[in-house]
Amino acid sequence: ELEACFRLVETTSSADYKASSVGWHPVDKHQEMKEKDMRYILVRDQTPTVPILGFLSFMLSHDDPPFEYRPVLYIYEIHLDESVRGFGLGSQLLDIAEFIAKHGGFSKTMLTVFTSNDRAISLYQRRGYSKDQCSPADKKIRSRFIPADYQIMSKSI
Repeated sequence: ELEACFRLVETTSSADYKASSVGWHPVDKHQEMKEKDMRYILVRDQTPTVPILGFLSFMLSHDDPPFEYRPVLYIYEIHLDESVRGFGLGSQLLDIAEFIAKHGGFSKTMLTVFTSNDRAISLYQRRGYSKDQCSPADKKIRSRFIPADYQIMSKSI
C-alpha cells in the first residue's frame, strides 16, 4: 500500500518537486513516508483489486518557532488520482484531518503546498487555510522578486 501511495505522489507531484529548489528525491520521499508516526487514510474503490485512488497522510507534531510548544496536526500529503478529482474527496480528506485534530485536542492544522499548485491553494483557501507566519518569504534580488517554491498554510481548529 505504501508503494501505491508513493507512485501516486510520483505521478501527481514529481514534476512540481523537480521544478522547485527542493528537487525530486525518491529515496528521501520514501523515508519520509515510512516515518513511524506517519498516519494514512486511503481512498479505495469498492473493488479490492483496484489500486489506491488517493490518500491523506499526516503526523501529530508541534508548531514552528516561536510557537513550538503548540501541538498541531501536520498534513504531509493529500493526493488523488486524476480520475477521482472534482468530486469533493479532497475536502472530505481535509474534514477527516480537521476532525482528528479537533477531537485530539489540537488547535491547528498545517500543510505545505507548492506555489505552482493553484488548484490546491484555492481549495485550502476556500476551506479557511491561510499562509502561515512560518511560511518562507519571497526573495528580492536586485530589483525583482522571486516567489518561494512553496508555502506553509494553516488553519485554527
